[in-house]
Amino acid sequence: MSPTTELCKTPGQCDVVVIEDDKLLAMVLAMQLETAGINFCAGSDGHQALALMKAHHPKILLLDVTLPGLSGFDVVEAIRQDPNFPDLNNVNLIVHTSHDLTDEEKARLTLGRTLFMTKTTMSTELSHIVKALLSGSEREVDSIFDDRPNTQTK
Repeated sequence: MSPTTELCKTPGQCDVVVIEDDKLLAMVLAMQLETAGINFCAGSDGHQALALMKAHHPKILLLDVTLPGLSGFDVVEAIRQDPNFPDLNNVNLIVHTSHDLTDEEKARLTLGRTLFMTKTTMSTELSHIVKALLSGSEREVDSIFDDRPNTQTK
């Protein structure tokens, strides 16, 4: 997967939007989701994030914080402010970053249920978390958010 191009694993079906500008990490994330049988679309910048969110209305947004163009902060703010996104304010958001975020930064990045992960821990837990969020099982979803200190709900 080239992170400079939008990619939809299964056209017309997109449960997860993945936004990552690092080529190698984008390929790793794509392989994990594909192996787990998860339908996803991917992009590499904030503008693509907004376009994919509008086009597909996914259940999960997996968002890098530091992106070319619009940052992850800008993407979340645009979703919050755009009247065309009323149903997306409750999307499950997985924020991944290579550095720790302050409480203020976490508050700026919160949409519905939000999970903050470092890029190093994300690779081992991603498919389990995404499957649980997509399952619709409140018990499974609650266990993800209860078991991790880096979570917030709007």
